[in-house]
Amino acid sequence: MKSGEVINVRTNAELLNELLGKNYRAYMKSVYDLSDRRIWMIHIDNKPRNDWKNYKKGDVIVEENLRPFDTSGLRADVRHNVERIVFSKHDGYFVFEGIYKYDKEKSKDSEIRYWVKVSDQF
Repeated sequence: MKSGEVINVRTNAELLNELLGKNYRAYMKSVYDLSDRRIWMIHIDNKPRNDWKNYKKGDVIVEENLRPFDTSGLRADVRHNVERIVFSKHDGYFVFEGIYKYDKEKSKDSEIRYWVKVSDQF
């Protein structure tokens, strides 16, 4: 699979079923953990959702916290150390964006996170 490839499914569950041969009827989380990576299914449209907004700047995905606060004890599930296989959500389909790695130097976890593209293929 290459960046820009469209997957004609409507829901996270359908995407996981297509990619992994699963049989989910529903899957509401935006992440799905593999042993060494994480599938990330998000809107990348610069619109606020649950106090965060996601947008792209070239080969970087930015997660911006719209209500910054100390998240150090709240979000142990971010998994900065694993690459993310990113699929952007659209109305009725997903687009494979690429594989991204957390930029620890630029990010301030409770306020803004930067994910840098490391591969165009999955």
